[in-house]
Amino acid sequence: MAVTILLDVTDARKRLIQHGAVIAGILILLVAGAAAGRSIPLSLALIVAGLALFTVTATTSQKWVVDYKGRSIAYENNAFFGEKLFVDGELVAKGKIGVKSEMRATIASGEAAGDEIVSRSTAGLLRFRCRIHASPRASMRASDEQLMAEVRRRGLV
Repeated sequence: MAVTILLDVTDARKRLIQHGAVIAGILILLVAGAAAGRSIPLSLALIVAGLALFTVTATTSQKWVVDYKGRSIAYENNAFFGEKLFVDGELVAKGKIGVKSEMRATIASGEAAGDEIVSRSTAGLLRFRCRIHASPRASMRASDEQLMAEVRRRGLV
């Protein structure tokens, strides 16, 4: 069974934004806590700045879209919300937050029905890598009736 490589990419820019913003946000919130006893207005301003940096992380995602046999395959990863795999805009698999992850989905209908889409990702501190491949459905699958006929033919029942 031939596997078609649809995507093999590495992102460093958005990964640095994600991690830089969350680390800076944590540091600013720690400073806000230390400043709370001295200046309430400064502490509140620092809290707002820290939360704004968390928002930057939450809204920065790695996104890629590829075509496969007339279908749109999309992958999205977010540092806070994990990863998602879409076929023609429909969510078909949801992953997790982690260092290495794999998602699998089978195209349900239409062009390429039965073909399996597999995404594998590796999340590092400075880089994020995503690979997506497609495996065509098996050309011949025996039905239950065919299997039972073969069992009877061999005298196993």
